[in-house]
Amino acid sequence: KRVCEGLERDWVNWQEARKPQFAALEAVLKEVSPPGETLRVGPPQRLFLGEGRDRPSLLIGTQTVPVALASAGIRRILALSYFLVWAWNEHRLAAKLLGKKPENRLVLLFDEPETHLHPRWQRTVIPSLLRAIDVLRETQAQAGTPQMMVATHSPLVAASLEPSFDPEQDDLVHLSLRDGRVAIEQGGWAK
Repeated sequence: KRVCEGLERDWVNWQEARKPQFAALEAVLKEVSPPGETLRVGPPQRLFLGEGRDRPSLLIGTQTVPVALASAGIRRILALSYFLVWAWNEHRLAAKLLGKKPENRLVLLFDEPETHLHPRWQRTVIPSLLRAIDVLRETQAQAGTPQMMVATHSPLVAASLEPSFDPEQDDLVHLSLRDGRVAIEQGGWAK
């Protein structure tokens, strides 16, 4: 069964209906924007003749760029942002339907969030995702701090955590292949 409508349909639906998810998406996009350039939402617009539906757009500088035609790095961050907002909202709705309080223990897994990002953006992606999660927690008055697991091959992503890495609660784990088996090495964090 269909679980979500997808970034383009949900985005336009949220935007046109002025739903709280859209305000959350805008706030998250502000946090995860590339250094020196805020991702701003543009008006929905048609991309192709005869398409029959509007698509989301971004305001980049003075240009309106349809999301479908944005760079791979921007589309990657838009997808991360959309899914974060969608999952956060769906969890809260599911809890309400079940008559329960939303869970405040949450695990977020990010696999190579640096894919298609400029090196400067790689250096900020994890701290910006942490700020985006804080924004969602504040807007939803949700307690608890999510646990985040990030798989990366980028030393810039690891280095981005230097200012906030706390050896009491954070860890660095290296996975490698030795003699056909996965070897796990914990610790070894160094600036």
